[in-house]
Order: sequence, then structure tokens, then C-alpha cells
Amino acid sequence: MKGKRVDKSRPKHRQATATKTLVTTAMLAAVFGVHPQTIYKLVREGRIPAVRLRSALRFDIDEVKKALTEGSDSESEDDGSR
Repeated sequence: MKGKRVDKSRPKHRQATATKTLVTTAMLAAVFGVHPQTIYKLVREGRIPAVRLRSALRFDIDEVKKALTEGSDSESEDDGSR
């Protein structure tokens, strides 16, 4: 291995192009026009993703919209199976 240079630099990680904005339960409830308890229920049921920061929940609105859209698609597929 004489004469070969070994790259000891840090690994190249993909840089995020935008930072995600996380919102509170109250803010998410206001966006969707529901009560904050409804948001907690959806989290408990696993229907929307949440990030726990110590004792508080935070949400990425885009991820929540995506989860709810995907969830409604799968529910409509289940309607004809009964």
C-alpha cells in the first residue's frame, strides 16, 4: 500500500435541502379544524406520526397529511371486502 493515499476525511452525508418545521398539537389541531384530543387519539392509534421531545409531541404537517391520505386510501379499499 505504499504510495496510495487513504481518504480519512469525514464520510459524505447527503445535505438536507430544507429543514422540517415541527408544530405543536394545538397548531396541528387548528390546521385540521379538530380538537387537540383528536390529535392525541390519532397518535395513540398509530394513524399519524409524531416526534416526542421530552414530554411534548411535535408534528411535521406534510408527514401527517401523507399519513392521513394513505390511511383513507387503504380504508376505502377495505370497504368492499365485507
